[in-house]
Amino acid sequence: MTSNYNRTPFLDHADWESIKRRGDSAIRSWIDDQLIGSTVTCVLVGRETDTRKWVHYEIEQSIVRKNAILGVYVHNMKDFNGNTDFPGFNPLAKHKVGYRDLDMIAPIYDWELNDGYRNFGNWIEEAVTRFKQIDHFRG
Repeated sequence: MTSNYNRTPFLDHADWESIKRRGDSAIRSWIDDQLIGSTVTCVLVGRETDTRKWVHYEIEQSIVRKNAILGVYVHNMKDFNGNTDFPGFNPLAKHKVGYRDLDMIAPIYDWELNDGYRNFGNWIEEAVTRFKQIDHFRG
């Protein structure tokens, strides 16, 4: 089976720290570059996601680029010790597309409770279907 997408290289913590040291314009540029060629943005929602300004920047740029957007809660995923986390606030709730609240358009799922391993592809298709119905995302 062949893939019809290009793989994005893995970014480790040291690479991210290097980008951060170059300042806000470097971070913006890196995010913008990562969005080139994308059609769907998946926002992983954890306990602190909503407090991260770069998450909000990526959401804003995804709207500008007319990407379909979905959210996935990750707080029920177990860490190496079998612990889970507290749910975080959905950052999509702070954004609008025209007059519509983004969190009312974008589907949001829980990776564990909604069986993300098996259903992620369907979630992406659902997001694309929903966003195609919004005037801002047509054409």
